[in-house]
Amino acid sequence: MDKNELLNDFLNFKVGRKALDEAFGEDLTGSDGASVEITPKNVTDALMAYSFGTVTRDDFLSWVDVLNTTTLYYIDEKNEKSISSIISALHSMNTEGVELNQAHIFQMIQCIMNNTEYGHHHHDGDDDDDDE
Repeated sequence: MDKNELLNDFLNFKVGRKALDEAFGEDLTGSDGASVEITPKNVTDALMAYSFGTVTRDDFLSWVDVLNTTTLYYIDEKNEKSISSIISALHSMNTEGVELNQAHIFQMIQCIMNNTEYGHHHHDGDDDDDDE
């Protein structure tokens, strides 16, 4: 299996993090130029899979972690804002111990569909979105 195929399989939860570690090394730096685009559909599929429980929390978080921290995946410029804002929001929610709920997932999918940036402060009901 070539490395891009493996990256696609990981993106679609067909293989786990362990398979990536074996192919690319534990720090996932041995890409040999392999690189796969993260599409809006990949993100909505992942959110739906998590939402319906077909993907475990651990697998989902490891997916977020890989997408957030490696250069194995890239985002097309036209989808950059929505996808990267969601991946980084998922990552910081995980770091901060915020439980991802259906409302977050719904908002995230809406952002992907409208290609708008996901506002990280949606979930806490206060109005300090301006981050000053």
